[in-house]
Amino acid sequence: MKIQDARPFLGTDNHSVTHGAAQRRKAPETVLSRAAEVFISKRGAKLQRDAAIPDDLLTPAELALAADEKEREDKQAKKAQAKEIEERIASDKTLSDEDKSILQKQADKLKKEGMTDEDKLAQLYKERGVWERRAENDTLAADERQAAFNMVQIYSGDISRLQFAMKGEEIHKMCLRTQAVQERADLEAAAQKEQEKVDDAINRPSGDEASALETLLRYEAQRKAAKDKAAASEAPASEGQSRKTST
Repeated sequence: MKIQDARPFLGTDNHSVTHGAAQRRKAPETVLSRAAEVFISKRGAKLQRDAAIPDDLLTPAELALAADEKEREDKQAKKAQAKEIEERIASDKTLSDEDKSILQKQADKLKKEGMTDEDKLAQLYKERGVWERRAENDTLAADERQAAFNMVQIYSGDISRLQFAMKGEEIHKMCLRTQAVQERADLEAAAQKEQEKVDDAINRPSGDEASALETLLRYEAQRKAAKDKAAASEAPASEGQSRKTST
């Protein structure tokens, strides 16, 4: 008669030997748990690293373009603020002349700081027009008209220099846009390669994972071999017992 699930009593020598062997031999669950820990630690490190990368990471060219755009937005804001101040000067009847003078100085300062190159160019054309009309005024003395003509020449030079600078700035921006596209493409390509490396590292067993899997497979093979051996030895015994019974 075979006793099922026979266990040694606690405190006996048999229990001590069995317990010690069990401690030395890792169960399959322990091996698999270790492999899972290694996998999870890799995945966790990847997620933590991805979370540390800001979504708005910009390339050098993109930063330059963003700074230029911010400068234009700041200028627009100063223009709007100057307009609000002048509207208050015109509508607020409680302001004294001194208050209006102070506010107008603030508005003029904001308007000057908010001028773009296009605004400056328009201002130069406007001021040159004044001197052109003066130079063409026949009622003025010859020396006054000559002085006005000289001022026209000065303004024309300022306009040409500003137009040249604006043209160069536009070319520079076009180069920055092209550079930004290339930098972004290179960055995405590098990120893709890095992602492939991470995925490959996660999917491919590391040294710890390979060792754990190898131990598990070896354990399963040994257990199967022992089971097959036991089955093979039990077969002749059963056959002999049958012969004795029949005799």
